[in-house]
Amino acid sequence: MRDHLRRIRAVWVVIAALVAVAVAVRAPDAVSESFWADEVASVHFITAPTPHAAVQRIRRESSPPVWFFLARTAHGAGNELASVSGAFKPLASFGAVRLLSVLFSAMLVALVVIYARRFLELWAAALAGLLVTVGFQFVLHGKELRPYALLMLLAIAVPLTLEWVVERPGRWRLAAFALLVAVGSMTHYFFLLPLFSGLLWLWLTPHGRSTRLRVTAAASVGKTRACSRT
Repeated sequence: MRDHLRRIRAVWVVIAALVAVAVAVRAPDAVSESFWADEVASVHFITAPTPHAAVQRIRRESSPPVWFFLARTAHGAGNELASVSGAFKPLASFGAVRLLSVLFSAMLVALVVIYARRFLELWAAALAGLLVTVGFQFVLHGKELRPYALLMLLAIAVPLTLEWVVERPGRWRLAAFALLVAVGSMTHYFFLLPLFSGLLWLWLTPHGRSTRLRVTAAASVGKTRACSRT
């Protein structure tokens, strides 16, 4: 029992250290770097005068709307807080909205270590987390005013959630998986790649026919709901 607790504690120490590094290498640039072309487009969507106008603008984008409305909500909340007190003025900046991507990146690092630890020794799981923490593309896209950090987080959530559902495909777990599929599908179209890979694993590995059908049906419901909203 003590050994088990010690191993769990070691995993969380590794996660805490990597998350701290992930935030440290992303947050300063997130609040200070100039916006590049696609980020300027994001600002245009986020600052639309009405939700309807935002939807019309987003439909000319290459990504579905979930991240943009999340960023729009965060920006609105920052403006509200800034109007209450000048101390909150930095929260009204778009650099502050970029911190959403930093948050999603930190969560991504944690999930990578947790998932890798299921198959690897702690040092190897920590190495996997470190590669995501300081990898060039992960850092570059993990601080942008774009949906890529959220996409990466939802992509690693697919195998974790899918295995959890397959273990006991009850109503609430299937609903949670359908929700993940809906949110992921409305975040970025590339989300369909990890989703398809997960369903391929489901059908090519020994699971009951009923489980396969129920989980696939849940994914279909989530995707259908996403299509009806985009």
